[in-house]
Amino acid sequence: MSMLRFSAHVNASDPPPCNQQYPIWGIRESVLLKASAFSNWRSNLFSFHAMVYGRMIDGLIAARKVANITQVELGQRIGQRQTFVSKVELGERRLDAAEFVKVSRAIGADPFDIMRKAELD
Repeated sequence: MSMLRFSAHVNASDPPPCNQQYPIWGIRESVLLKASAFSNWRSNLFSFHAMVYGRMIDGLIAARKVANITQVELGQRIGQRQTFVSKVELGERRLDAAEFVKVSRAIGADPFDIMRKAELD
């Protein structure tokens, strides 16, 4: 049985060595630094997608209210708690594509229509 080992630095003010291995993840710090250097170019792409996603969730909320379905009822229809629905509607939890379709159909709305409207707005 292997034990997880954490290396302690002799002096707390000394930075860790550049190629320090993180035993939990099994990757080196230098790999993490290289990956973070490329993350900035993605932020511009996500801003448009975040707006469309937000409008899709707004469409789900509007459809739920038009159908006169409470968060509790929707949660029961999809096999989740009311807190799940609340977190989705507040943007604290994201839905993947399959979940979006499931929630839309539980409301009685056309998921593709909601997506089309969100993209055009």
